[in-house]
Amino acid sequence: FTDAFRHDIEKKLGVKIKKTGIKPEIYLSEEEKSWVNQVEVEFGWKGAFWLINAGYKPDNELKFYPRWQEVVDAFNEYFKGAVRLVQVGHVNHHHPRLKGVYDLVGRTDLRQLIRLAWWAHGTIGPLSFQFVLSAAYEQPHVVVAAGKEGVRWHIYPHGRYLYTNGALNCCLWDGCWKGGDKGKCVDLVPGSGPRCFELIRPYMIVDAVKMYYEGGRLDLTRGK
Repeated sequence: FTDAFRHDIEKKLGVKIKKTGIKPEIYLSEEEKSWVNQVEVEFGWKGAFWLINAGYKPDNELKFYPRWQEVVDAFNEYFKGAVRLVQVGHVNHHHPRLKGVYDLVGRTDLRQLIRLAWWAHGTIGPLSFQFVLSAAYEQPHVVVAAGKEGVRWHIYPHGRYLYTNGALNCCLWDGCWKGGDKGKCVDLVPGSGPRCFELIRPYMIVDAVKMYYEGGRLDLTRGK
């Protein structure tokens, strides 16, 4: 699939594109890496942090996980301030503000977000840009995917991919691929959202983060 895309781009642009691997390719200059990161500049925090994307685009509310505040509370209870959460998101998208996080929603341009992800221990969020950044850096990330899309399109070995495909009749094999308003979902939980998201409990997301520290991939005592 990726080779076909590369060949198509080569044909359209009239240039040769070097084949590397299947992960995204994003590069930072050594100068950018030497700068003080935005979290330290804005909040004075020099320790470890994770980025959390807890929102959704206006045209796809079905991708929204409704229990992010519970995730933040459980995360902060476990790490007790040793690791912080930094909320990010596009200013024109829906990002309900969370308590217990450093808030950078609407305060990063694209390049700032790319640099911020490089400094982070990892990212948490839905199937969105934050996990693509982590994949490019071969960085820990937790994706709350539920049953919206096909599993085979998104998993990288260094990420924890929380999906519910196969547990519901509406996404037995592939995802349902439904977007837009909640009324398009065939299995809504009253007062919440799609059942495929409801099946993913907040503790599962925090446990996925904890695994990286318990396994030795990450160290609580250091920043980047």
